[in-house]
Amino acid sequence: MPEKRPPSLRLVSAAVLSVLLVLLFVAGTLLTRQMLALQQLAETHRAQAASSLGDKVRAVTNIERLILLGDQLSAAPGREDWQSAGRAMQALSYHPSLQGLSNEKGSVTDSFQLAERLIEMRERQAPDQEIEAIWARHRSLLGDIAEMTSGQMISHTTELADTASRSAREMLLVSMAFSALLILSLVALLRLLKAQLIDPLLAVSNRLAAMRSGATAATPLPRPRNKEVAEVFEALDSLQTTQQALKESEERRRLAMSGAKQGLFDLDMQTGDAEVSPEYAEMLGYPAPEFGPFSFPRWAGMIHPDDLDATLRTYDDYVAGRIPDYQVEFRMQTRDGQWKWILAKGSIQARDAAGKPLRMLGTHTDISAQKAAEAEILSLNAELEARVAERTAELEQARLQAEQATRAKSAFLANMSHEIRTPLNAIAGMAHLIRRAGLDSQQTARFDKLEAASGHLLEIINDVLDLSKIEAGKLQLEPRNFALPALFENICSMLQARADSKRLTLKRELPPGIDWLNGDTTRLQQALLNYAGNALKFTDRGSVTLRAVVLGEEAHRLHLRFEVSDTGIGIEPAVVNRLFNAFEQADNSTTRKYGGTGLGLAITRKIAEAMGGEAGADSIPGQGSTFWFTAWLDKGQTPASSPRRDVDGLEFLLASRYARRRILLVEDEPINREIALMLLADAGLNAEAAEDGKQAVEMATATAYDLILMDIQMPHLDGFEATRRIRTLPGHAATPIVAMTANAFAEDRERCLASGMDAFIAKPIVPENFYQQLLTSLSRAPAVP
Repeated sequence: MPEKRPPSLRLVSAAVLSVLLVLLFVAGTLLTRQMLALQQLAETHRAQAASSLGDKVRAVTNIERLILLGDQLSAAPGREDWQSAGRAMQALSYHPSLQGLSNEKGSVTDSFQLAERLIEMRERQAPDQEIEAIWARHRSLLGDIAEMTSGQMISHTTELADTASRSAREMLLVSMAFSALLILSLVALLRLLKAQLIDPLLAVSNRLAAMRSGATAATPLPRPRNKEVAEVFEALDSLQTTQQALKESEERRRLAMSGAKQGLFDLDMQTGDAEVSPEYAEMLGYPAPEFGPFSFPRWAGMIHPDDLDATLRTYDDYVAGRIPDYQVEFRMQTRDGQWKWILAKGSIQARDAAGKPLRMLGTHTDISAQKAAEAEILSLNAELEARVAERTAELEQARLQAEQATRAKSAFLANMSHEIRTPLNAIAGMAHLIRRAGLDSQQTARFDKLEAASGHLLEIINDVLDLSKIEAGKLQLEPRNFALPALFENICSMLQARADSKRLTLKRELPPGIDWLNGDTTRLQQALLNYAGNALKFTDRGSVTLRAVVLGEEAHRLHLRFEVSDTGIGIEPAVVNRLFNAFEQADNSTTRKYGGTGLGLAITRKIAEAMGGEAGADSIPGQGSTFWFTAWLDKGQTPASSPRRDVDGLEFLLASRYARRRILLVEDEPINREIALMLLADAGLNAEAAEDGKQAVEMATATAYDLILMDIQMPHLDGFEATRRIRTLPGHAATPIVAMTANAFAEDRERCLASGMDAFIAKPIVPENFYQQLLTSLSRAPAVP
């Protein structure tokens, strides 16, 4: 509940006087007139007291607001804040309660011009010390005027109290003259006045005396018994609060200067004498009372000899107007003989009529810690740069070693691919030729096993090369239109014999309405064959299912999930993720029981990632597994149909269209040379052979050929250089040259094309691919006379 306010002194006085009028009515008209006159006098005194005290309280309060606004204008960091404070300060300067308040140093209304000046200085970003010095002088003026006004208020209040006391004594004398009844009435009135006015005025006097003596503890005031006294008490409390705030503000300023290791100086530029703040002396290790008089020569004598010339030169340049600001760093000697780094800032505050500087104000700030930190940072930077240089050299050496190792690895794989594919080409070629010559059933079975073994060996070589390409970041997709049902049909046809041999059901499930897609069908088939081949390997009964599911669709592409599920032995969950690492299998025993290199799943995951998807597996031991991968594939267009031809059909086309065309075969390996010549002869082509690149150039110089089949790695002259030389021969600039090599890396293909070759056939030679390339190249060959 809000505190109940005391009644008004006017109401209390009227009530008492009404009682007295009834009691004194019998005393006659004279006594009545005297009492009425006394009442009128009391009313006049109350009005004067209320009016005078109210004006003084408002004046003191507004001065306090001016001081707070000036503090914000001189120190607020935000532009909007100090601009708002300046405008408010100018408006308040002309408040009616502040008009006429002044002393010998100035008046309160000067605050308007001061605010305008401070706003201008903040706008042009004058030094903070200059702004603070100007405000400190005017702030002192306002404080003096506030104290003067408070004293006037106290004096006037005391005068009014004395006047009231005299009136009371006069009333007592008149009352005693008329009757004893009047005496009793006056005693009652005095008691009332004591409680209502005299005791409060004495309390006010004691409080003001305590405030003048600088006591920090507030003298307690009695409970006010009327409204007017309560207003005076409130004004007095406000005045004491303002006084305490001013003292605390000064103490905070002193503590801030000390905490910031900063001291103030005030230099008389005519005499060289200077006044410094206590913090200045403490910053240099001196107790303030012992620091003694300070002067320009003493200051110069305390500067480090190495810094003295530059410091004095900066001072002279500023005084002469050659530089706009005075700011310099130097070392000063402390009381214990140590050196401290000092940042000096100052500005000229007064000049004579001729413009000669008279007074400079400024600050000295201890920046020793900052200088030490800067030195440490420079040392750390130098050390860090040395370490970075050393580490950079180590990394460069490691990079060179890694590049050398990569080149050695690539060269090794290329050589191994060539050395393995070359005899493998002979095995596959001879098997093809022997099979065409006719075999009995036993020989056919043996040749089936031979071709299966060579095919398996070729798959291992391809897996190793694929993994090498993937690790080197050279896996490139070759998208083209394909029919999803045809892809599944082709995979199932390749696996059907193996499924039948184990009496397993081979199933396929396709999403409805999805026919033609665009993607790398070779890599998709490779990934699905890896999954399906493993499923057949590890399943002894039941079925293997190939499945495709649409996960999402966009305007021009589909997100598909390919799965291969089986009812085989299953895999422990903890082992599943490890299976997708290179050369990893569920159990080392599987390499003995089931065979395999452990590369297929790693390659499948990389293929899926290259197609924007991922790969994984779900398995339950004893129940089966589902291996899956996802891929983003573009929607395809249904192409025009074209007939597929087998080896015999391709051989017939070659014989019918290009019989007796002259072909140069360049091959250093005898068996491979013999096989290729037999395949060319079967197609009705007129083939001649060269055993190395040097002989090939000689034969091409003497004879015009329709097509040249060029091996790469050969003695005396390799296929690249032989091709470049043949291209310079007359009549051979457009002759089709097709590379035939066991080097199956992408960079080998690029080198072949860069040297001037037109196409590339990887060994071992597949007759269908070989004949198809011959048809393509001969169709583009120019006519040879």
